[in-house]
Amino acid sequence: MIEGEYLGLIMMYGSGFILGMMFLLIPTWIAVSRKSRNRMWIFLFNFLLGGLIVTWVAALVWSMCDKKEM
Repeated sequence: MIEGEYLGLIMMYGSGFILGMMFLLIPTWIAVSRKSRNRMWIFLFNFLLGGLIVTWVAALVWSMCDKKEM
């Protein structure tokens, strides 16, 4: 069985990971909610290179400026 302090540590790192992934995928959420025609490419770009600040900002700008599907 997992001791109390280890369980707290696991929960802290787990919740930090989930919050980090939610923040990382903000450009993807914007692209999906706007029904962007490049939403799959934005997701791949964001997921694979989103850990870098410059590429995350580029994905964010791309998701906001991309045209919607008709």
